[in-house]
Amino acid sequence: MILAPKAAELPDAVRAYLAPGERIVLATHQHRARLLEPVATTLLAFSIWLLLEANLTGATASLGPPLRIVFLIVVLRLIWCFIDWRRDWIVVTNKRLLRRHGVIAKHVPMMPFTKVTDMSYVRTLPGRVFGFGRFVMESAGQDQALRIINWIPDPDETYRIICAEIFDIHPSESDSDDGKFAGFDDFDDGDRDGDRPGGGETAYPDVPGVHNPISERLESYSRPMPISPARSGEPVYESDDLRKRRRGRRTGPMPFHPNS
Repeated sequence: MILAPKAAELPDAVRAYLAPGERIVLATHQHRARLLEPVATTLLAFSIWLLLEANLTGATASLGPPLRIVFLIVVLRLIWCFIDWRRDWIVVTNKRLLRRHGVIAKHVPMMPFTKVTDMSYVRTLPGRVFGFGRFVMESAGQDQALRIINWIPDPDETYRIICAEIFDIHPSESDSDDGKFAGFDDFDDGDRDGDRPGGGETAYPDVPGVHNPISERLESYSRPMPISPARSGEPVYESDDLRKRRRGRRTGPMPFHPNS
């Protein structure tokens, strides 16, 4: 797996399909477990061929050449599978997910991230043992060129990378793994108090603390509440504390004096 490779690091078979300015995020082959079946088949054919060759008699000597041809075909199949695996590339860019495969006929299916509506991540028991997974891409359309990708190496990391590109998530340089938020890693509560004059001992130890009653009083006020609207139609706001102070004590109902 090649994380964030440069275009020059990729073979010409992959660079030919990249658009100008397209940023490569990941490029990898399928997992080596894909070659387990051809290798196991070749080893089994080799064992059977040796067993039959050792037990050939004069009556069965004519079976020797056909057995050699069959074993040669199995070996050629293994070589073909290896070349096909080496020429199979899975590339993730900042715009799409594409796969380049094929030895004689070239196939380059792709899936733009703008069309991806859902992605399933499947990891079977053999996949957990050998370390591969399978992705199933869903989109608004029905027939897609690239829907199922098998034999994904390091599937957990690849899944996070693809999800980050789909949702356009790019961590900042100040992000860390110690559980703190980005932008608050370089100072603690004492440093934040020390940024204000007299706010703490770490800022200016030789300057006594400053008592600011106006600031403390403003911080203790409640949120502003709307009062009767002005003539322009926009409401006028004042603090609930000021409203109570202006209202004063209740005097009870005003007496009614009819005109004499």
